[in-house]
Amino acid sequence: MKTMISDIRRILAAVFAAAAISCLGSCSWLDIQPADTMGEDDLFETGAGYRNALNGIYLKLASTSLYGRELTYGMTEALAHTHEWSMAYKNNLDYQDVASYNYTTNGVKNIISGIWSTAYNTIANCNNLIEKISAEAGDKFAEGETERDLIHGEALAARAFCHFLIMSYFAPAPALYKADEEGKFPVYLPYYSTFSKEIGEYMDIPAFTERIVEDLKAARELVGKYDLQDNLHTYRLMPKYRFTGKTYSSSYPQPSDIFFAFRGYRLNYYAITAILARVYDYAGDYQNAVAEARTVIDATSPGGKLFSFTSNEDAHKDYKLSSDLIFGLSKTTLIDDYGRFRSSGTTLQLNSMYAGIISSSTSDYRWNTLVQKNTEGNSVCARYTVPSMSGDMTSATQDILPVIRLSEMYYILAEKAADDALYARAADYIEEVQVGRSAPENQLSGKISDDYTFKKEFLADVRLEFIEEGRIFLYCKKLNVAPNSWDSADSFRESWWYFPIPENETIF
Repeated sequence: MKTMISDIRRILAAVFAAAAISCLGSCSWLDIQPADTMGEDDLFETGAGYRNALNGIYLKLASTSLYGRELTYGMTEALAHTHEWSMAYKNNLDYQDVASYNYTTNGVKNIISGIWSTAYNTIANCNNLIEKISAEAGDKFAEGETERDLIHGEALAARAFCHFLIMSYFAPAPALYKADEEGKFPVYLPYYSTFSKEIGEYMDIPAFTERIVEDLKAARELVGKYDLQDNLHTYRLMPKYRFTGKTYSSSYPQPSDIFFAFRGYRLNYYAITAILARVYDYAGDYQNAVAEARTVIDATSPGGKLFSFTSNEDAHKDYKLSSDLIFGLSKTTLIDDYGRFRSSGTTLQLNSMYAGIISSSTSDYRWNTLVQKNTEGNSVCARYTVPSMSGDMTSATQDILPVIRLSEMYYILAEKAADDALYARAADYIEEVQVGRSAPENQLSGKISDDYTFKKEFLADVRLEFIEEGRIFLYCKKLNVAPNSWDSADSFRESWWYFPIPENETIF
């Protein structure tokens, strides 16, 4: 059985210390004192200290090793062959190795180790906060028990989410996870539910998944006490409210305390629900996945639907498509970081196969707006660049790292329909996304009639929907369709689907 040593022991032995915390500016919910400038006793002395600790967790999630690059436009897209890797990574040998599914070079090992250690470091920080806040009375917090439960719930959700990231990249997909001759499943990963020097409990994937689900459900109940308490709080989950911090209706003002604004950057009630849907879907539990996805799709406030597809007009001003973004992280240096990464011999030229999967009509703004030509005439993604048109969401959304959006909920409905052999219905759900992106109707009429054609058309749309958002490889993995084949259901070498646990983290 695999157990962890070195970095994880040090992480668990250490008190909370967030790496240098940058702020979003004078009106940001991340305006906090850097946690590494204060001791743990000082940090948790006041309710404000708990806010600092929670904000530090979100900043960890947005670090380069996780959503700040590797799990968005970086390593995950090399795995998915989103880019024409022989050209896009001319001066980036590590990503060339990743695209070749060679996980043994020192450079690739360092990237993999960074994902592992940063995720578990974040989990340790979550556990420290959870254990401390569980013993606190509500009167320590400005908004009493509601605030205490909100912080507790978001930290619990972040812990579950990080464990799910680990499972997604360091273990087989459930479809390929087989029992041995005695009916036992191999044990892969440790689940940490306490802040301790002790090694976490290693679990098989069904047990690991069950713990994730338990944490998410408990987290959602805690967070729901704030987000669903009345019409005002639900209204604050509307698109422009959850990402800009501005007030668009005098009847529903933003909170006077900035900590409670910007709910789109936080693990809000519906973000947790959407992640729960993702977890069920990944595990092949389509029935529960659909139930959670429907909760998100049907969510409303006095202002209307909370999540709807971004209009064609707004897409030209808001490349993050924030109207349908359920949860995103914030990185204030994103535009500059991405620009430097793309200009340093890593051009991120899109795979030429994209030309074969787009609609004959170019009205789909995923192609005619979010994909543009660079100076060499090659197609590149514009998602992390500044839109040429401006609007009230333009500057407000430039720092967003997308994590989960509405389209994924419709894809879950499509997968369930296909699993039930209702292929016409599956096509309808995919078309909900396409039409939502301004594509013509009935593009899939008669094209999906079996499992093979479903996977082909489904993954074609997934490839277009999630360019440089880090989701494509995991869809291929879940469906066991080789990401480097694009239009076939050829099996992939099983060992390529997941990373080896870093050598310095394990003993046998």
